[in-house]
Amino acid sequence: METGTYFCFMNMRLQGLGKKLIVVLSVFLLIIVAAYIYIRYHYLKAKSFKPDNTKAKNITDLRPAIIARLQQVVKDGSDCLYVLSIQKLNIDVLASKFDAVNVSITVDTAAMLRLDQLKKLPDDIFKIKFASLHVDGIGINDLIDQKHIVIDAIYCNSPLIEVYHKSQPYNEAVRKASDTLSLYHRIKGQTKSIEIGKINIGKGTFINHNVGKKANVTRFNVVSIIMKDLLIDSTTQYDNNRFLFTKYTAIECNNYFFRTPDSLYFFKAGSINVSGEQHKIVVTDVELMPRGGKQQFESKLSSRKVMLHLTFPKITLDSINWWSMINHERFIAKDADIASGSFDVYLDQSLPKGPFNVNNFPQQVLMAI
Repeated sequence: METGTYFCFMNMRLQGLGKKLIVVLSVFLLIIVAAYIYIRYHYLKAKSFKPDNTKAKNITDLRPAIIARLQQVVKDGSDCLYVLSIQKLNIDVLASKFDAVNVSITVDTAAMLRLDQLKKLPDDIFKIKFASLHVDGIGINDLIDQKHIVIDAIYCNSPLIEVYHKSQPYNEAVRKASDTLSLYHRIKGQTKSIEIGKINIGKGTFINHNVGKKANVTRFNVVSIIMKDLLIDSTTQYDNNRFLFTKYTAIECNNYFFRTPDSLYFFKAGSINVSGEQHKIVVTDVELMPRGGKQQFESKLSSRKVMLHLTFPKITLDSINWWSMINHERFIAKDADIASGSFDVYLDQSLPKGPFNVNNFPQQVLMAI
């Protein structure tokens, strides 16, 4: 073959390959564009929330659309009761990582009033916010699909969770039905299974407001939680070897206190340590103390009543039945070890006698707590 003919032949082949390459690249680009359009305008479509594209880095940035979709999921899942806010969101799809900064879930008061009028308002209303959240092993689909959740690890910093509890009369039938259900059966309407390798929560605060009882607030400060191998499904709902569905849990809480329902005492604990694996709770610096001095205590009484002051440096509870505590709110421990302590009783007999009170013995006061 002559040289000119050979080069002409090679040039034709290269042109043919070039056209094929252009076609392949065009099809590939078309697939990418189609996938992007599908994800952004169909999969991440939100009816009530528009993506804030002013925060997008470029035209292909899906983060504003993902935030809007998450806001829609929270709104739809709560019957418009809750509103999700996320200041900053970073998602690494290839590394399956998710970071959120300054996140809050607040209550839509108009929706709350509407649900109350429809007799659909739940007994517990939540307000949640946290400084940062990091999640490993999660994709876009995991953010949206709540039926089966599988996550490698969750790290949460400085969460604040407030619960406002009020027993609504129209929920009485639901409460009675829930009394016989396990915790899994109570939440399985929201999701079928949850599997998380590790959960690490640092410097959290949990506050419970009992709206039905005046000035009844329970507060957990500086809560640190480490959980491993969490699995919530039908196979673990009655597993007493797990605490809160985990194989390993360590919870530490400092400066715990709350006011007793009769508003006569403060219950305090310097620290509370829970070991789910060992079925143990250790509480230090426990104190049941009257509010104020003797005169202030008696000013709240219309008749004679014993005033108690109990202090215990350390209380250890062993062999706790987690299943009974979590599912049926019954606290059962095989052993209780109380290290020393003091027990003070005061009664002012100058006050008039009242009806005989069989519920004012020390163990009954503790039982009420």
